[in-house]
Amino acid sequence: MSEIKGYDDDIFISYAHVDNLSDENEGWVDIFHRKLGFALSKRVGETNKIKIWRDKELKGNEEFDNIIEDRVHKSALFLSITSNGYLKSNYCIKELQCFFENAKHSPYGLSVENKYRIFNILISNIDHKRFPEELGRTSCFKLFDNKGRPLKPNKEEYEDHIYDIADAIISTIDIMKGSKPIEPDQLGITHASQPIQTESKYKDFPVFFAEVPDSLRDDKDFIVKELQEAGIQILDEIPPPDDSESHEKAVIKSAKHARMSVHLLDQYPTKKIKKASLSYDQKQLQLCLDHCKSQWIWVPKDLNIETISNETHRNIITNLYENMDQLPYAFIQGIRTEIKQDILESIERLYQKNMAADPVSTHNKVLLAAHIEDDLYADDIINLLSDNNIVSYINKITDNPKEKIEQFEKQLSKSGALIIIYANSQPDWVNNLLIIAVKKIIERETIPTLAIYDPLKRNMMIKNPILKRYARFVFEKNKLLECVMCNGGAL
Repeated sequence: MSEIKGYDDDIFISYAHVDNLSDENEGWVDIFHRKLGFALSKRVGETNKIKIWRDKELKGNEEFDNIIEDRVHKSALFLSITSNGYLKSNYCIKELQCFFENAKHSPYGLSVENKYRIFNILISNIDHKRFPEELGRTSCFKLFDNKGRPLKPNKEEYEDHIYDIADAIISTIDIMKGSKPIEPDQLGITHASQPIQTESKYKDFPVFFAEVPDSLRDDKDFIVKELQEAGIQILDEIPPPDDSESHEKAVIKSAKHARMSVHLLDQYPTKKIKKASLSYDQKQLQLCLDHCKSQWIWVPKDLNIETISNETHRNIITNLYENMDQLPYAFIQGIRTEIKQDILESIERLYQKNMAADPVSTHNKVLLAAHIEDDLYADDIINLLSDNNIVSYINKITDNPKEKIEQFEKQLSKSGALIIIYANSQPDWVNNLLIIAVKKIIERETIPTLAIYDPLKRNMMIKNPILKRYARFVFEKNKLLECVMCNGGAL
């Protein structure tokens, strides 16, 4: 069951039978379905969280039946595997038209916050003029080579495209999950595809945006507007009062109320507070560091601190830079166009961190750490665990190394066991995960069971005696289940 209100499945995959023909065990669409499911699990950190439906018994241009129509209607998103065969299939076009008409008149509409609910997965070099109007005007995901043939799944480029599709899907699903559908009796003359107002989960997560110099004023105004549209509560701006005492009281009040303060700095400080040694942005930063729960501080990536003429300002930024690893604030050196997204990601991390701890027991939950190259082994283990009523999480993918570690540690805390797949992955990757996991075990924060699944019997050497004490190598899938169930981890 989909977590999106009114839908059973998150994704409906529509494809032509001819595109799945193969002399191998798996056809192209079979592999696409499997790898997309794996990528989605890696992105959300839990297996089978996102529901995909596909008619695996498809038989070409059969009559469009009620079962398929019902499945189309009960799917939140539609993936069209577009090819010459697809465009020639009346059956496929009927599926597309069915979803289009149903979505157009649904409470969510065809688009949510400008994200089209029909995904065009193009596997042949087809002129866009041939696309049915239902595919819309959004850009497609091109999964064909320079000869116009479907990309081979073993290509690195293919894997990159799969994760791009997974990211786009999750982004759209998250928006739909956070949206409040318009009830049928409220639709009136409202066009069904109009973006739906959302009730933000951040409504109790106020943010204080500190004073900025004139050089960053336009950036601040734009970002504040964008954050408010994303559902972030921005506390009222504090106009610089004439006296320093009134200013300080107002800032402290906002800082204590806010969950996070945002500070945009560059080489130019704001004007000085009357009868005080600091400028408004400097003083607000100082007060927020003392009174706000967390701080997000940004400076331009190309800022040369040594060239800052104001000595006080130069010392403040130098001190921030030198202490960013020791003190609990986020210090970002970035570009202006990425400020909004960086703030949103930071707010999301803080929001998750401040959520109440999951009260559900970890005894029947397993964290599975696997590379994309080992998705087949991962699928086997996931099915094995599922058949034995064990919930499996899967290590999330992120491009931020620090965030990657944080996500791994967070998932560990919810799991009763850790399984690391060591088939096509590198020993260093396994070793790094072992270090984090064993540290958590020693701190008594998480798992008592740690298994390394080595189906190819590569016999990795672990030199560290502490790591060696906790890690157990398992070479057979059934033995892996026995290890998890009998060693105090999962059951």
